[in-house]
Amino acid sequence: SGGGRDLHRQLRDAGWEADSVSLRHSKGTRPVKGKNLAIAEWPTENGPADYVLFCGLTAVAVVEAKKKHKNVSGAIEQSKRYSRGFTPQGSVKAPGGPWGNYRIPFLYATNGRPFIRQLLERSGIWFLDGRRSTNRSQALEGWHGPGELLGMLQQDFDAAAETLRTEPADYLPPRDYQRDAVQSVENAIIDGKREILLAMATGTGKTRTAIGLLYRLIKAKLFRRVLFLVDRTALGEQATNAFKDVRLENQQAFTDIYDVKELGDLKLEPDTRLHVATVQGMVKR
Repeated sequence: SGGGRDLHRQLRDAGWEADSVSLRHSKGTRPVKGKNLAIAEWPTENGPADYVLFCGLTAVAVVEAKKKHKNVSGAIEQSKRYSRGFTPQGSVKAPGGPWGNYRIPFLYATNGRPFIRQLLERSGIWFLDGRRSTNRSQALEGWHGPGELLGMLQQDFDAAAETLRTEPADYLPPRDYQRDAVQSVENAIIDGKREILLAMATGTGKTRTAIGLLYRLIKAKLFRRVLFLVDRTALGEQATNAFKDVRLENQQAFTDIYDVKELGDLKLEPDTRLHVATVQGMVKR
């Protein structure tokens, strides 16, 4: 079907090998070291999953595929069933866990459509990280690649949250309201909130507060990389200078500790932790 072709193209664009005709469990397809396969009709105790995504021999995700006219937000429930019914067989490796009842952590539902913010329920890809009960499913603009899922799998959210709770804060901005702002954002993230607005008046140290917050989030390994988005080049240059000047632990600046890409940098490195960009620059890419 057209929806199936769209799905396969999307998965291939993200770095997966996908073809529901040839890469099927019933045709003998099995995970292979060094390959990232989307294997169709993978058997579970609760029936065959439309697709299971494998990074090498490790099962990392379940995909429920619906027809194009179907709403997909509720279809994630089917992926949950298959995750609960997954059992490693042969050379297949479990990704860790289990996480509650889930044996595969990353759950998707899709109808092959593109992302449309105004029609989220019908958007093409819905995703849930099933490892924490506070996580909520969400519409995605594109598929995660194999490297992204492996990176997420290695991330221990609960350990990172505990690190934040116990991390000394003596390098944070000195004003009480700045520290309260950082603490409020950290608590909201730990509680599973995804959209957080921090409003501070002119002259109250927004940039300094943000630098302290981002340093803590990255140091605790709660985030792997941050996009620092500005609407004017001058503000981007100003922010970059602040990341070089504001002192954190041991009188080091953010740029002394982590790799930061500036406005003109187009290429990210694996160890890049922060990228400053304008809205226009990001859209152009």
